[in-house]
Amino acid sequence: MRERFNTVAVAIPAQQFLIRCHVSVERQVPVMTEFAVRLLHLAGSLGVESLGAYFGLKGKEVNDLLDLLRVEGLIEEVDGKLTLTSYAEARFVSSGDGLPRFHRIAERQSRPVFELLTFSPIPKVLSGSYWDNTLDLAWDASGERNNRTVDQAQEAFHRHFHDIERQDRDDEQRRAFDVYKIDDITAGRRFNIPLPVHFDVDLDGNVEFDIESQLALLPEELRSTVYKLTAERIARQPQHADHFSEFVNVFNDDVLARYLDGVPDALPVSMSSTHVLREDTPRIMRRSNAKRHFVVANPQSSAKFDFASYVREVHGSANGLEYDAGKSRALLGALYMPKNQERFVELFRRSLHRFKANSSASTVFPKEMFWVVPDSDLWGRTESLRSLIEQLMNVTAKEWGEPIDLVAVCSGAQSEPMERLRWRANLLLDAGFSDVLLGPSLATSGRFEVLLLPGVAATALYHWKIPTSDVISVPLGFYSEEEDKLGKLLVFLKKVCEMKLHRIFRGSGKDGEDRKLKVEDASPTDFMYFSQFLNSSGKFSA
Repeated sequence: MRERFNTVAVAIPAQQFLIRCHVSVERQVPVMTEFAVRLLHLAGSLGVESLGAYFGLKGKEVNDLLDLLRVEGLIEEVDGKLTLTSYAEARFVSSGDGLPRFHRIAERQSRPVFELLTFSPIPKVLSGSYWDNTLDLAWDASGERNNRTVDQAQEAFHRHFHDIERQDRDDEQRRAFDVYKIDDITAGRRFNIPLPVHFDVDLDGNVEFDIESQLALLPEELRSTVYKLTAERIARQPQHADHFSEFVNVFNDDVLARYLDGVPDALPVSMSSTHVLREDTPRIMRRSNAKRHFVVANPQSSAKFDFASYVREVHGSANGLEYDAGKSRALLGALYMPKNQERFVELFRRSLHRFKANSSASTVFPKEMFWVVPDSDLWGRTESLRSLIEQLMNVTAKEWGEPIDLVAVCSGAQSEPMERLRWRANLLLDAGFSDVLLGPSLATSGRFEVLLLPGVAATALYHWKIPTSDVISVPLGFYSEEEDKLGKLLVFLKKVCEMKLHRIFRGSGKDGEDRKLKVEDASPTDFMYFSQFLNSSGKFSA
């Protein structure tokens, strides 16, 4: 069993171009003309009588055929013999099947998408997708390569013309043979093509990332570069201290606690046998079973969590153990992964339904749901995030009769430039969040992820650091309606939100600025209303 716990889309910078040009396309000629040219091509030269005899023609019929060949500029007479002109011979040069090709010039428009490293055309199966919140790769630090994209695109259009024709036209008969001339070329907006990288974990806790199937879709000259840059980018993420035991203790999770401190100081073979990529070695990953093993050495790791047993017992045989009298369920992997999406949305729907069914006239229905985002470059870098958010909004509107807001709560240093904060917020708003809170975070919570609808249900995940890596983390935790967990999660959320400095959102349609980003100061008083979901003991109040 292998569990896919995350998918990250790496960014391939690309640009679409509108190219107006004239191309050479095949035209039909009379069958007799084609066969006469083929005959002379094979024979080299023939007398008029021999040519007529071959086709069974006499007198005027032979003269009519010769007139047609002369008008087309296909034959000439040398020493009383008929031979092909250089123009006619050229009709065979571009042919791969020994048949003459007769061309005409036609006007055409093409809209190829070129990646901006080697300027190879990207196939439509990739260029048709779009997701800007991708993991950026170090394509060209100087930026010089991309300053003359129109000139480069013009050269690439000539060089890759036949590949572009195959991508644009399934019907071989409609494809052009060559570019006659380019009349005009216009550059479109640059964008990122998302190339998915999948992260898997097995029952023994070995982690791999797989990019093989995705690389096969890329032009050959681009594959090795993408592979190398992806490995380097994953290895250069920010590192965070491990506070797993604090996560387990604060949120009082019995299942995770059962496996904490369950392994000796020396890592078991099953967790230390993964191929290791060290900082002082070339960043080339070894092949194993057509997958890529990738971790960064961390000899100081002091992990005390029996991850192998946890995966095997909680998620292997139990497929996500239920506990707390059925009010909690163990989760492994990012919430937006397809398997987790289906399970999580159904759990969330049931929670919404139960809350409404047990409500009274005095029940307070929360209007905002909060998603505390982990401080990780590998989180949310896939269009699956938008898919999950859409499902959450739809199921809430269906169960409660009205939608709610979903607020992203993100880390943002006080010194971080506003332009950078606005850029990050814009990506999250594009994914479907209603608002984005940005500002400092609790020192120990960089690996914490919490999705909470106050008073209803919550998910808490810890991005557990692989013992042999400082940068690869597996999200693990729980979904819960249990009162003690919800109360503690709400207290945690309140502390996190009170540290935020900015709230960024888009203007409403009422002010005519529905796409314009707006920035407001965030204040601790904005979250005082959380207390209405707590009882006097500081726990969740039903």
